[in-house]
Amino acid sequence: MAELSWEKTSGDDFRQMSRGEKRSWWIFRSTDLGDSWKDITPTNAWHVKGFPPHIKLIAVGETLLAMEKGMVRSSNSGDTWMNPQPPETSPTLVDIAAAAALDENTFYVSNNDGIYRSIDGGASWHRFNAVGQGQVDTLTVLGNALYGRSGNKVVKTTNRGHSWKTIQTNISMTAPHRDESPIITQIVKYGGVLYATGKAPGEETRLYQISQDGKTLIQIQGAPVFHSRTLRNQLSQGVSFDLQDKPFLEHLQQGTSGATQFFKRLAEGDPQRSSQLIRGGLRGTFAVSDKTFYIEYNYKLFRWELGDTEWYDTEQEETVELTLDLAFKELKLAVSGNTVYVGKRDGHLVVSFDKGNNWIDLTPALPFPVKTFKTIVSAGSTVYVATDAGIITSDDGRHWHIVTDAEGNNLIMEHLAIDDTRVYGISKTEVYQLENDSWKQVASEVPEKVISLAVDRNVLYVGTQDSGMLHFNLGE
Repeated sequence: MAELSWEKTSGDDFRQMSRGEKRSWWIFRSTDLGDSWKDITPTNAWHVKGFPPHIKLIAVGETLLAMEKGMVRSSNSGDTWMNPQPPETSPTLVDIAAAAALDENTFYVSNNDGIYRSIDGGASWHRFNAVGQGQVDTLTVLGNALYGRSGNKVVKTTNRGHSWKTIQTNISMTAPHRDESPIITQIVKYGGVLYATGKAPGEETRLYQISQDGKTLIQIQGAPVFHSRTLRNQLSQGVSFDLQDKPFLEHLQQGTSGATQFFKRLAEGDPQRSSQLIRGGLRGTFAVSDKTFYIEYNYKLFRWELGDTEWYDTEQEETVELTLDLAFKELKLAVSGNTVYVGKRDGHLVVSFDKGNNWIDLTPALPFPVKTFKTIVSAGSTVYVATDAGIITSDDGRHWHIVTDAEGNNLIMEHLAIDDTRVYGISKTEVYQLENDSWKQVASEVPEKVISLAVDRNVLYVGTQDSGMLHFNLGE
């Protein structure tokens, strides 16, 4: 495959390619040891104008495969090309480590999902040596599959974790300018649909949802996009700043959205800390209820409803000084109908009963002081809050009581999970189920470094830091 030399490409050429107006790549074939060449570029797959795709060519006899995100095949050495195959029907080249061909029908390729084989010249592929998955967080049961987030990707298993498949983002093969796959930061489930937030190229935060067949992530059309590139550019223009320089603070706030404390810390002019804060601001908590989406961006909570043209500022934000230790904590968020619970990084618990238009500080009503919120889950009108001081629950958001075991012990739990109305939690190495308003142990010998928890009927799924994902049959 031939491409334009980037060192010799002018600025005007680059701009034309970015607009899809200039050709930048070709595939050639020589049958006389390189004395002459014929252009066999497939014009029915990737756009020939614009930036070049990262194609891997695999050839044997007259069979030629051109693979990237999606693929196209030829059975006559590139004289003609068959219809392109979309990414979800073939292995993705981005992660391919090796490729081999035994004959014109049998091909092998490997990527992070495992080894794929085709015995029909690339028309179909079968994964026969699926690799295991390391850390999987945010475990979520959806239908007969279990989803999670591994690294920067959404992964899926239908065999209780024996093998995992990466869910690809729906990116058109033929677009002249194709985005790279987003870095997935959060996933949540609501109403039988999996939703995700992702950091796309250009420092953009976008919303996605799983396709009906569960194979790809699709960007939600009409959802406003948060941009952080302007903020980085503004910071790169200065050397040092004064906290009292209000015009500069206002300048930062005009370019993007976020908490006032976030901008104050950026204005101190520490490049390393600023980069960490901006990165943390792109990984905010995410929740969905009905047709309403909530996301924390730059340490401030926003709301968007289908049909709106912009994010609504709920005026709920971190108001204490954002040290890096505090900034690296996660805001805890639970939404049910119009009710929104927020566990803030400074130990305050607030609630809104009208989708974030008005807020009530519940902190004085809590039965004990809280420094850190671990997680918040809700089942109907009942909410359960795991904290560093124990588990508390409320049916109305105003009156709270502590959930203990039968002996009155106040258990500390990092993770809670709900299946219909049954509540489960993990304390140290033991799994508990809530029965008659107290915790009852139902399993033990769970690794201590648990990073995620999900339950599906009588099966409990536990994501661990060092041992992959485990599952327990609660009925045994």
